Amino acid sequence: MQTFTVFNHAGGAGKTSISLNVGHELAASGLRVLLIDLDPQASLTGWLGLTDVQPADTVYPVAVDDEPLPTPQQRYGLHVIPSNMNLALAEPHMLGAVGAQGRLSRALAAVADQYDAVIIDSPPASRSSRSWVPSRPIG
Repeated sequence: MQTFTVFNHAGGAGKTSISLNVGHELAASGLRVLLIDLDPQASLTGWLGLTDVQPADTVYPVAVDDEPLPTPQQRYGLHVIPSNMNLALAEPHMLGAVGAQGRLSRALAAVADQYDAVIIDSPPASRSSRSWVPSRPIG
């Protein structure tokens, strides 16, 4: 499983468009794709027509309570873990918690055999707030 995070400090830079379109193309080519919306603005979630998303449907329980990933929702051949505004409250809970930065990595490792690619749509943020996102830079 390859994990990719689309990140930029600025909002409106096309992160969500890239996440959605790359995910769609990978799925269309036959790969098993998981999209994760980490942006509390939930644009990716909305674009995919997912509504009435509860905090338990997002990565909030993973980030705060070290729980497994929630069951992804399916849209257009993609598996999606949606977002909502409450996801903005996760990072303060993680600060100072031992091992908090590895929670999403561990949760993804548990489903590694189910996906070929994971694409994470991140919020615009500082370097510190993306420290728990499990990707490595390309280049």
